[in-house]
Amino acid sequence: MTKSRRTKRIHKGGRPRKMLPDIDTGTPELMAKRFAMASDPTLSTCPLDLALSKGIIDRDQHTAAGYYAACRALVFGSPHPKALDLLRTSGADRIPNASEAEAKYRNACADLRMRGPGVLEGIEDFVVHERFPIWLLRGTPSRARDRVMEGFAVLMGWYRGHSRRRAA
Repeated sequence: MTKSRRTKRIHKGGRPRKMLPDIDTGTPELMAKRFAMASDPTLSTCPLDLALSKGIIDRDQHTAAGYYAACRALVFGSPHPKALDLLRTSGADRIPNASEAEAKYRNACADLRMRGPGVLEGIEDFVVHERFPIWLLRGTPSRARDRVMEGFAVLMGWYRGHSRRRAA
């Protein structure tokens, strides 16, 4: 048989192609981790959302902690730098009402410090720096959990304005 009369191969050799889904849901390990963390995978991106989805905190505590994190971000910028513009400093170009945000943040920090040792650090790690504590992932009781829950109670009072009335 000559070269011109050879039939063309229908498929190429090598590794067979995989049938991939239209939407990438992540690796099986990542899907299992998301499912184990929360019943709703969209609420497992940060410890605050995970605590809300597990019912450890309620919607008001979640809102108060988010407001605390927003005040801190207005004062100091985001604790999570992005690689979009390496020359830009963190924070907004023009901070709206920065002095009021700083005063609110300082009041909240003072209230958290007055509650006891480790309360401010626990809230900062949990809310601002988004570090997942072991007690949140495993569901085991610990002193760190108690300090964070005390911090949420303080933040609720601060958010509702109890500390402003006391300072006045």
